[in-house]
Amino acid sequence: MTQRDQIRAIRQDVLRVHLLGAHAVAKIKKAGGKYSAGAVARIAAEGGVSEPSLRKAIKFYQTYSTEELKEFQRLRTPSGSPLSISVAYQIMYVANRQRRTSIARRAAESGWSIRDVEAEVRRRVGLRELARKGGRIPRLPTNSDEALRQLAEKCDQWNRWVGHLDVARESGAFSAAQLPENLRKRVDEVTLAMQKLAGEVAKVQSGGRRNS
Repeated sequence: MTQRDQIRAIRQDVLRVHLLGAHAVAKIKKAGGKYSAGAVARIAAEGGVSEPSLRKAIKFYQTYSTEELKEFQRLRTPSGSPLSISVAYQIMYVANRQRRTSIARRAAESGWSIRDVEAEVRRRVGLRELARKGGRIPRLPTNSDEALRQLAEKCDQWNRWVGHLDVARESGAFSAAQLPENLRKRVDEVTLAMQKLAGEVAKVQSGGRRNS
């Protein structure tokens, strides 16, 4: 793939996500304007994308006007490459447009990595604001060992949370048994999947330790 092809692919990817968000917002407005989990899940299924991906596309579309999108796509790194959608995903949780533009320009001029952009967003906005807006940036793994460790942690967090719900009724607090039957069934399915995933992760980690 030539550099021109790479540039075109990056630009098209950014535009595709923006159009996906626009399409989803239009469908939701047509259906009454309610951003319910069911509505987003249905549109995601119809479009063949995951629900988290669609939610990010909606956020991207709602944050970036057509004018700001064009400005974002005009930026170039020192190597001549445009900024990717991954960069936009980091910046879009910054509420102030001038701040977003400033971060994007610095990212382009300095050829920042995604981690550099993430660090700048954290520095300028702060974790509290990101968390309040539902956009707290997760700490991403830097290698396979760290990815496995994070997977194991997430599985453990889910299983402990469900475990607390299961025994909560003994203290008079809300318990999992009080959930609607269909939700309880889904929780059980996810719990079983998490337990299986945790087991597979443990096997891989154990194999890695034996081979090291």
